[in-house]
Amino acid sequence: EINQRDTLKEQRIFLNSLLSSISEGLCCVDLDGNIIFINPAGCEMLGYTEQELIGYSFLSMGFHLKDNGEMRLFKGSILQQTIKDGKTRPSDPSIFWRKDRSELHVEFTVSPLIRDNNRIGAIISFTDITEKRKAAATIEAQRATMINSSKLSALGEMAGGVAHEINNPVAGIQGKAYQLMRM
Repeated sequence: EINQRDTLKEQRIFLNSLLSSISEGLCCVDLDGNIIFINPAGCEMLGYTEQELIGYSFLSMGFHLKDNGEMRLFKGSILQQTIKDGKTRPSDPSIFWRKDRSELHVEFTVSPLIRDNNRIGAIISFTDITEKRKAAATIEAQRATMINSSKLSALGEMAGGVAHEINNPVAGIQGKAYQLMRM
C-alpha cells in the first residue's frame, strides 16, 4: 500500500510538471462550460490567476469571440457540440479577451474530457497566434507596397516610352522649324 501511494504521488508530480511545462493554454470545463482547470500557460496568456477563473463559464468570461468580433454563444458552439457528441473540433481563428481587455488572437481545439468512459466536459487547447497575425499583416503590407512600387515603375517606363515617341517627331519638327527660320 505504501508503494502504491508513492507511485500515485510520483504520477501526480509528473502530471503537474507536464501540465506546467506545456506552452499552450489548456482549459478544462464541465458539462455546463464552467472552468474546472486551467494550466499556468493559459493563465499567463489570459492574465488571470487560476483562482479567478475556476467556476466561471468559459464563454461568459468573454474569452471567445469570432475573428470578426461577434460573440459566440454556448448554444451551438463547438464547445457545446464537443460536450454533446464527444468529437474533437478545431476552431477558426478567434479572439479571447485578456483580463486587461486586450485581444489575444488564438487558434484552439476542443476535445472531449472523458473519465471512466463518460464525457464529463471538454478540454480547450489554445495557442497564441497574435504575433503570427501581426507578421502576416506586415508581410501583406510589404507585398502591397511592392505591387504599388512595381505599378509605379511600369508607369514610369511607359511614360518614358511615350515621352521618347513624342520627342522624336518634335525634334524633327524643331530641326525643320530652325531651318525655315534661317531662310
